[in-house]
Amino acid sequence: LDEFEIPYAAPVFNELVIRSKRSDASAIVSRLLSQNIIAGVDLGRFRDDWRKDLLIAVTELHTRPDLDRLILALAT
Repeated sequence: LDEFEIPYAAPVFNELVIRSKRSDASAIVSRLLSQNIIAGVDLGRFRDDWRKDLLIAVTELHTRPDLDRLILALAT
């Protein structure tokens, strides 16, 4: 996903932050919600300098098709 980067180098377990190079996370959350996808937490709600950061959680409840759908939606 060329539009995103991983801003933190720390190891992760089932949550990670992705940073958009273009859109604010709030716009991404809204766009994906219109596709019935809960994208994650817009971290800009907590600090203005995190407005392009999206916290995503992935657990054993998410299937491979779920993840593929999320990736495809983020890419478009």
